[in-house]
Amino acid sequence: FKYNTNLQNLFGVGASVNDFANDDLDWQKTHDINVGFDLQLWNNRIGLTLDAFWKITDPLLVLIDVVPSTGMEKYATNMGKNEITGITLKGNVWAYQKNDLRIGVNFMGRHLKSEYSKFGNKLNSMNEDLEESNSLKRYRDGASADDIWAVRSYGIDPGSGFELFLKKDGTV
Repeated sequence: FKYNTNLQNLFGVGASVNDFANDDLDWQKTHDINVGFDLQLWNNRIGLTLDAFWKITDPLLVLIDVVPSTGMEKYATNMGKNEITGITLKGNVWAYQKNDLRIGVNFMGRHLKSEYSKFGNKLNSMNEDLEESNSLKRYRDGASADDIWAVRSYGIDPGSGFELFLKKDGTV
């Protein structure tokens, strides 16, 4: 609880819920692994860097939305795991080098994959509530943090000119 000194009344200072206790709450743990390779050829005229990385966070610290009547917005709990893997490739080719002048081409590419897992059935009811509220947030085992959840288009109604959408049950 916390004291609310801004709203005093005849009986004194009031108190409101500040946070919910959670004896099972644990620190979020993250393991980072990075392996890299650098190569310079022909008097540094050609350079290549390759990095691969894995970042595993288990358990995740998740803030769950709670009903407004509790006096709070979020509740902190542990659930799930997040695994991010990726590879980065960087390179440069210097066509001209003399004193402090260099003319060349640099390039960089990166591929990332982020996946949530180990949520199980804990979030099923939350997903159902989110779907009813038309929220774009979704939590699914095996889904990516960057997934886009959208409604499938059925095309344009030629009579009205409005776009038609397919519901989850297949109806328009």
